[in-house]
Amino acid sequence: MPAGSIRTAGGDYLLKTKERKELAREFESIPIISRADGTKVRLKDIAIVKDDFEESERESYFNGRPSIWLAVYSSETQSPLTVARAVRQFIDE
Repeated sequence: MPAGSIRTAGGDYLLKTKERKELAREFESIPIISRADGTKVRLKDIAIVKDDFEESERESYFNGRPSIWLAVYSSETQSPLTVARAVRQFIDE
């Protein structure tokens, strides 16, 4: 399940989880590194995880009307063309 992204100077990393998480406390325990000896580095060990939102001063318009910007990513098992068809079908509904 898509879980967001991390932007770094070296590029963006897409995050995936096996289950849906909604609250910060649920994200804190996600393992970032798991070693053969059983030690784990969890997200809460390297980041501040909090429930938050951010107001944006940006405004988007399409054909002169207010709009939203939406990013859609394909996964390793989906081709970009398959995802594009699914998005178009969803919009048409």
